[in-house]
Amino acid sequence: MNSISTKLNILISLVAILILPNLVPAQETKSFETVDSVELHYSTFGNGSPVLLLTGGPGYSSIGLKSVAAEIGKTHQAILLDQRGTGKSVLDKATPQSLNIKRAVEDIEELRKHEKLDKLTIFGHSWGGLLAMFYASEYPTRIENLILVGAGGVTPESFKYLEANVRSRLSPTDLDAIKFWSEPLRVSKNPERAAYERNRAAFPAYVFDRKNALLLIEETTPETFRYESHILLLTDLFKSQYDLRPKLKNLQNSVLVLQGRQDVIGETTAYQIHETFPNSNLVFIEQSGHFPWIEQKDKFYKEVKDFLNK
Repeated sequence: MNSISTKLNILISLVAILILPNLVPAQETKSFETVDSVELHYSTFGNGSPVLLLTGGPGYSSIGLKSVAAEIGKTHQAILLDQRGTGKSVLDKATPQSLNIKRAVEDIEELRKHEKLDKLTIFGHSWGGLLAMFYASEYPTRIENLILVGAGGVTPESFKYLEANVRSRLSPTDLDAIKFWSEPLRVSKNPERAAYERNRAAFPAYVFDRKNALLLIEETTPETFRYESHILLLTDLFKSQYDLRPKLKNLQNSVLVLQGRQDVIGETTAYQIHETFPNSNLVFIEQSGHFPWIEQKDKFYKEVKDFLNK
């Protein structure tokens, strides 16, 4: 029996050695310095054709997409960026001059050059999807393909739907918590803590199944969300009164517009993005909110991988 058991253990070990490298892509942490002397940090997962992943917010660190990067890294090289003013890419002093849309776009371009990539396939979630479209509007010849998941809209109109949808899905207790942490005295005392607590209270609106909000709360800490970065970028965004449609309507690259059917972003926003790009495919994932890789994992990854492997 001991001999049989030993042989079986050896066989299992050999199978693990052969399989695990494909299941768990190697992660490498890197950084580079921008032209304005900001050190940006990012991680790479796996090998193959590169896919840049941009997280939402604005203001959230890349940790929210780490599981997605690891999955994509099984077949491609996933590049996961801590955007300027988030995660490890912190700023000594965040100002409107050092943190704005134009600078965020240039950071992507500098990362592309640093990695010596001719073109980028970009996976953008929420704010990250909007940032990907801003980049595509400025550097259309540097785009390979786009995957836009629950992306912000091509005009500010999408934010009108977002706020109304969020409030309609929250319980009285949730709304009381948001009101509590929005009181001026409490915000001035600790703005980062107040923003974190407001986000926690709003999470149930962003999922199809309310209990899945606990998964979002579990991976979110005050350190993963930079309130100051959030405010600076949104202020710059709304001040610009942007409309990306004129520049993006001529982009011939393939675009996957992927959205949970119950996403608070709203179907109107998804249709507007789809209609903007001449070569896009719109896919709704049923019984999912703003984070389809959490609520409908299999369906989500099938759509993403089918698109990337075409």
